[in-house]
Amino acid sequence: MQKNSKALYVICILSVIVLVMAVIFYGYSYLHLNSSQEQRDLNSELTKKLNDLTTEEQNLLQSYEDTQNKIAQKQEYILSTYGFDINESMKSYIGEQITILNRENEEIENQVLNLIKDHSDYYKGEYYNKEDLENILSNYFELSDEDKYNSLNLDLYDELDIVNFIDYAKSYGTIKYLSSLNDWSLDNNFLYFLSIPYSVELNAISTGQEADINFNHLKGRIDSLQKIYELYEDLGLNTGSLSSAKLKKFSNKCDELFKTYYENQGSIDVLRKISDKYEQIEQ
Repeated sequence: MQKNSKALYVICILSVIVLVMAVIFYGYSYLHLNSSQEQRDLNSELTKKLNDLTTEEQNLLQSYEDTQNKIAQKQEYILSTYGFDINESMKSYIGEQITILNRENEEIENQVLNLIKDHSDYYKGEYYNKEDLENILSNYFELSDEDKYNSLNLDLYDELDIVNFIDYAKSYGTIKYLSSLNDWSLDNNFLYFLSIPYSVELNAISTGQEADINFNHLKGRIDSLQKIYELYEDLGLNTGSLSSAKLKKFSNKCDELFKTYYENQGSIDVLRKISDKYEQIEQ
């Protein structure tokens, strides 16, 4: 009897274990099937969206082609009926505008050149062509950049050895005019020299020796020269008719012309890019 009870107990335990394993297997199978179904549903949904996007893209391409065909037909109709080519006319119009702007800029360059010539009394003299001037200016800029000197340090006068140069400069032109209005002094001689480094290019342009005018560089030279003449006046140097106020007006007029010039140049660049796009459309 006890043996049968033990056997029955073992059978019950085994039955329970088998039942539990069957439940686990059933649950796994159910979850696996359910997960697979979700994956299939997701794939189906993504496939549908992809197909919808492909269809939409094809519709847009077709609409674009239809629009281009209609434009081409209208252009052909206008060309055959009225002899008017829209693309060629637009390119021609752009070309005309570029020509107009280029002419305006050429006129601005002429106006700037005339302004420089009109103010040539501020940078007149044969000393601008003196052979040793280039070497003197090179030494001046080199020494004035060193810590022990600044551009107003009178020691530069001795270092540069410009006594003979200033004596020669007093024989004609701007420095002759300034020296005639002021007493002789070492300070004044050095002040006369200070205007030369910033007016060499202006002299070259006004006398026709320099044809290429760089507006950005020129603006800096005009402003520097105007500051030099303000310094003259602040230090009590008599400048006569060569006032810093006239140079200021000169600078302001140039500012207006430079602004218009670069605005025109920007417009020219944009128009050229548009013209290039019309050429690409034709190709």
